[in-house]
Amino acid sequence: MSEYTFEKVNAKAEITAKFKKIDTVPNPSDKPEPTDWDNPFVDVSNNDWFYNSVKYAYENGLMYGVSDTEFAPDGDVTRAMFVTVLYRTEGEPYAENSSFVDVASDSYYANAVAWAEENKIVSGVSDTEFAPDMSITREQMAAIVYRYAEYKNCDITVNETANYVDSDSVS
Repeated sequence: MSEYTFEKVNAKAEITAKFKKIDTVPNPSDKPEPTDWDNPFVDVSNNDWFYNSVKYAYENGLMYGVSDTEFAPDGDVTRAMFVTVLYRTEGEPYAENSSFVDVASDSYYANAVAWAEENKIVSGVSDTEFAPDMSITREQMAAIVYRYAEYKNCDITVNETANYVDSDSVS
């Protein structure tokens, strides 16, 4: 994976970037180790089970929290947040503007939604609306991850089915 951040680039431009390879993905159940990370989040303690995952997401530019001092680990994930993480994972590639009327061109997620729409990773809740601030459902996440895997040319053949107690409540 490469890491870089360009804020509010809305036109084609020549950009020079430094790339950083991520060798391992941390296990969220790992116990926190002493760190020199200057944790900016008042709602994330170094003994929280998700501490290492938040640290990884923050340090690798995948998530920056809901404010400068809050991560909101118990908050809902919105459709915009989820798509933005995938977009940042891809290195924030250039995309034209989104066709969704509820995606403001100056929003933090505008380029992410445009990229995901352009690559058929997301669809809207209607032909014209994306609903960026709507809490994402598990079903929507599964559909987006499935289409993202297709985009990445991953083998998406299914060899077994999972049985969930609420499987009859999702399509």
